[in-house]
Amino acid sequence: MATPLERALAAISDAERKQVAAAPLPDSHRMDVERVMAMPHNQDGADKSWVWPAYEFCRGHFRGAKTC
Repeated sequence: MATPLERALAAISDAERKQVAAAPLPDSHRMDVERVMAMPHNQDGADKSWVWPAYEFCRGHFRGAKTC
């Protein structure tokens, strides 16, 4: 049985091999993406220290969720 790491690496390899072409975006959508990517909090060096704690909180929250 594969470990979680082995499964994750296999999934990454599969995704890299597929190289799915991106669908073309309408100009209005492309401009929205460029505007968001240009915001100060999306730049290299911006403080993103909040990301990992938020990710861990969400994972912990949904780990305890019950299915119906």
